[in-house]
Amino acid sequence: MVTAMRFKFLPWLVLVLSVAWSGCVSITKPADHRPAGSLEHVFQQIGRQVPELGSVGMISGIPASGQVWQGDEYVGGAFYLPNNVKHHPAGELPGEPAADFFVTITRYASAEDAQNNLSLGLLRNQGPQPREDYQGAALYRWRYASGGTANVVCHSGLYIVEINSYDEAASPWIMKVLDIVLTELPSSQP
Repeated sequence: MVTAMRFKFLPWLVLVLSVAWSGCVSITKPADHRPAGSLEHVFQQIGRQVPELGSVGMISGIPASGQVWQGDEYVGGAFYLPNNVKHHPAGELPGEPAADFFVTITRYASAEDAQNNLSLGLLRNQGPQPREDYQGAALYRWRYASGGTANVVCHSGLYIVEINSYDEAASPWIMKVLDIVLTELPSSQP
Protein backbone atom coordinates (compact mmCIF):
# COMPACT_ATOMS: atom_id res chain seq x y z
CA MET A 1 0.00 0.00 0.00
CA VAL A 2 2.80 2.47 0.86
CA THR A 3 4.61 1.67 -2.40
CA ALA A 4 1.44 2.31 -4.42
CA MET A 5 0.99 5.69 -2.74
CA ARG A 6 4.58 6.71 -3.53
CA PHE A 7 3.98 6.30 -7.26
CA LYS A 8 1.18 8.87 -7.10
CA PHE A 9 3.73 11.46 -6.07
CA LEU A 10 6.38 10.52 -8.59
CA PRO A 11 5.49 13.09 -11.33
CA TRP A 12 5.27 15.90 -8.76
CA LEU A 13 8.52 14.81 -7.10
CA VAL A 14 10.36 14.64 -10.43
CA LEU A 15 9.24 18.18 -11.28
CA VAL A 16 10.27 19.59 -7.92
CA LEU A 17 13.65 17.84 -7.94
CA SER A 18 14.45 18.79 -11.52
CA VAL A 19 13.84 22.45 -10.74
CA ALA A 20 15.55 22.26 -7.34
CA TRP A 21 18.73 20.86 -8.93
CA SER A 22 19.02 24.08 -10.88
CA GLY A 23 19.43 25.84 -7.52
CA CYS A 24 16.79 28.42 -8.30
CA VAL A 25 13.64 27.26 -6.58
CA SER A 26 11.66 27.78 -3.44
CA ILE A 27 8.82 25.59 -2.32
CA THR A 28 5.90 27.04 -0.41
CA LYS A 29 3.00 25.46 1.38
CA PRO A 30 -0.52 26.10 0.02
CA ALA A 31 -1.41 28.26 3.03
CA ASP A 32 1.68 30.46 2.69
CA HIS A 33 0.69 34.15 2.65
CA ARG A 34 2.48 36.46 0.23
CA PRO A 35 1.87 40.15 -0.49
CA ALA A 36 -0.86 41.08 -2.97
CA GLY A 37 0.53 41.63 -6.46
CA SER A 38 2.99 38.75 -6.31
CA LEU A 39 2.53 35.71 -8.53
CA GLU A 40 1.92 33.58 -5.43
CA HIS A 41 -1.07 35.80 -4.69
CA VAL A 42 -2.70 34.50 -7.87
CA PHE A 43 -2.59 30.95 -6.50
CA GLN A 44 -4.10 32.08 -3.20
CA GLN A 45 -7.00 33.56 -5.17
CA ILE A 46 -7.56 30.27 -7.00
CA GLY A 47 -7.88 28.57 -3.61
CA ARG A 48 -10.29 31.22 -2.32
CA GLN A 49 -12.46 31.44 -5.42
CA VAL A 50 -12.63 27.72 -6.26
CA PRO A 51 -13.07 25.85 -2.97
CA GLU A 52 -13.87 22.69 -4.96
CA LEU A 53 -10.15 22.37 -5.73
CA GLY A 54 -7.40 21.34 -3.37
CA SER A 55 -3.83 22.56 -3.62
CA VAL A 56 -0.99 20.06 -3.61
CA GLY A 57 1.63 22.82 -3.27
CA MET A 58 3.61 25.45 -5.15
CA ILE A 59 7.08 25.88 -6.57
CA SER A 60 8.72 29.10 -7.71
CA GLY A 61 12.02 30.29 -9.00
CA ILE A 62 14.02 31.28 -12.03
CA PRO A 63 13.47 29.02 -15.06
CA ALA A 64 16.25 26.48 -15.59
CA SER A 65 17.75 25.99 -19.04
CA GLY A 66 15.58 22.92 -19.73
CA GLN A 67 12.26 24.67 -19.10
CA VAL A 68 10.22 25.77 -22.09
CA TRP A 69 9.20 29.17 -20.75
CA GLN A 70 12.43 31.14 -20.26
CA GLY A 71 11.20 34.23 -18.44
CA ASP A 72 12.58 36.10 -15.44
CA GLU A 73 10.63 34.12 -12.83
CA TYR A 74 7.87 31.55 -12.57
CA VAL A 75 5.43 30.12 -10.08
CA GLY A 76 3.75 26.74 -10.49
CA GLY A 77 1.04 25.05 -8.50
CA ALA A 78 -0.63 21.66 -8.60
CA PHE A 79 -4.34 21.18 -7.92
CA TYR A 80 -6.56 18.17 -7.37
CA LEU A 81 -10.29 17.42 -7.32
CA PRO A 82 -11.13 16.01 -3.88
CA ASN A 83 -14.04 14.00 -5.30
CA ASN A 84 -11.92 12.33 -7.98
CA VAL A 85 -11.94 8.60 -7.15
CA LYS A 86 -8.32 8.11 -8.26
CA HIS A 87 -7.16 9.86 -5.07
CA HIS A 88 -8.69 7.37 -2.67
CA PRO A 89 -8.68 3.90 -4.23
CA ALA A 90 -10.61 1.19 -2.39
CA GLY A 91 -8.64 -0.22 0.52
CA GLU A 92 -6.23 2.72 0.87
CA LEU A 93 -6.29 5.36 3.53
CA PRO A 94 -6.62 8.91 2.20
CA GLY A 95 -3.22 10.53 1.93
CA GLU A 96 -1.62 13.17 -0.19
CA PRO A 97 -3.59 13.41 -3.42
CA ALA A 98 -2.26 13.10 -6.94
CA ALA A 99 -2.46 16.28 -9.01
CA ASP A 100 -5.23 16.62 -11.59
CA PHE A 101 -3.66 19.67 -13.23
CA PHE A 102 -0.68 21.97 -12.92
CA VAL A 103 -0.65 25.76 -13.47
CA THR A 104 2.54 27.63 -14.37
CA ILE A 105 2.80 31.41 -14.63
CA THR A 106 6.02 32.79 -16.11
CA ARG A 107 6.84 36.50 -16.00
CA TYR A 108 9.07 38.13 -18.63
CA ALA A 109 10.94 41.44 -18.72
CA SER A 110 8.79 42.61 -21.65
CA ALA A 111 5.71 41.56 -23.59
CA GLU A 112 7.96 41.19 -26.64
CA ASP A 113 10.20 38.71 -24.82
CA ALA A 114 7.10 36.73 -23.81
CA GLN A 115 5.80 36.73 -27.39
CA ASN A 116 9.15 35.54 -28.78
CA ASN A 117 9.37 32.70 -26.25
CA LEU A 118 5.73 31.80 -26.90
CA SER A 119 6.42 31.26 -30.60
CA LEU A 120 9.25 28.84 -29.79
CA GLY A 121 7.46 27.10 -26.92
CA LEU A 122 4.25 26.33 -28.79
CA LEU A 123 6.10 23.95 -31.09
CA ARG A 124 6.63 21.49 -28.22
CA ASN A 125 2.89 21.19 -27.38
CA GLN A 126 1.75 18.71 -30.05
CA GLY A 127 2.23 21.41 -32.67
CA PRO A 128 0.72 24.90 -32.65
CA GLN A 129 -3.03 25.15 -32.20
CA PRO A 130 -5.26 27.89 -33.62
CA ARG A 131 -5.01 31.12 -31.70
CA GLU A 132 -8.12 32.33 -29.89
CA ASP A 133 -8.59 35.85 -28.57
CA TYR A 134 -9.65 35.40 -24.97
CA GLN A 135 -10.14 38.24 -22.45
CA GLY A 136 -7.58 40.38 -24.24
CA ALA A 137 -5.03 37.56 -24.33
CA ALA A 138 -3.82 35.03 -26.92
CA LEU A 139 -5.06 31.54 -26.05
CA TYR A 140 -3.97 28.19 -27.49
CA ARG A 141 -6.03 25.18 -26.44
CA TRP A 142 -5.50 21.43 -26.78
CA ARG A 143 -8.53 19.18 -26.37
CA TYR A 144 -9.35 15.65 -25.33
CA ALA A 145 -11.05 13.42 -27.92
CA SER A 146 -14.28 14.09 -26.00
CA GLY A 147 -13.92 17.82 -26.72
CA GLY A 148 -13.00 18.90 -23.18
CA THR A 149 -10.05 21.21 -22.64
CA ALA A 150 -6.88 19.23 -21.89
CA ASN A 151 -4.16 21.91 -21.84
CA VAL A 152 -3.94 25.64 -22.48
CA VAL A 153 -1.19 28.16 -23.10
CA CYS A 154 -2.12 31.81 -22.76
CA HIS A 155 -0.06 34.96 -23.39
CA SER A 156 -1.11 38.16 -21.61
CA GLY A 157 1.33 41.06 -21.54
CA LEU A 158 4.40 40.09 -19.51
CA TYR A 159 3.02 36.62 -18.71
CA ILE A 160 2.69 33.18 -20.20
CA VAL A 161 0.24 30.94 -18.37
CA GLU A 162 0.21 27.20 -18.99
CA ILE A 163 -2.29 24.76 -17.51
CA ASN A 164 -1.58 21.06 -18.03
CA SER A 165 -4.27 18.54 -17.18
CA TYR A 166 -3.34 15.07 -15.95
CA ASP A 167 -6.92 13.83 -15.79
CA GLU A 168 -9.89 14.52 -18.05
CA ALA A 169 -12.03 15.00 -14.93
CA ALA A 170 -10.22 18.34 -14.48
CA SER A 171 -11.32 19.64 -17.88
CA PRO A 172 -14.30 21.70 -16.62
CA TRP A 173 -12.06 23.56 -14.15
CA ILE A 174 -9.24 24.59 -16.47
CA MET A 175 -10.93 27.61 -18.03
CA LYS A 176 -12.34 28.73 -14.67
CA VAL A 177 -8.82 28.70 -13.21
CA LEU A 178 -7.48 30.53 -16.27
CA ASP A 179 -10.13 33.23 -15.80
CA ILE A 180 -8.98 33.77 -12.21
CA VAL A 181 -5.32 33.88 -13.25
CA LEU A 182 -5.97 36.47 -15.97
CA THR A 183 -8.01 38.61 -13.57
CA GLU A 184 -5.45 38.41 -10.76
CA LEU A 185 -2.19 38.84 -12.68
CA PRO A 186 -0.21 41.87 -11.51
CA SER A 187 -0.03 44.83 -13.84
CA SER A 188 1.79 44.23 -17.12
CA GLN A 189 4.22 47.03 -16.28
CA PRO A 190 7.78 45.72 -15.69
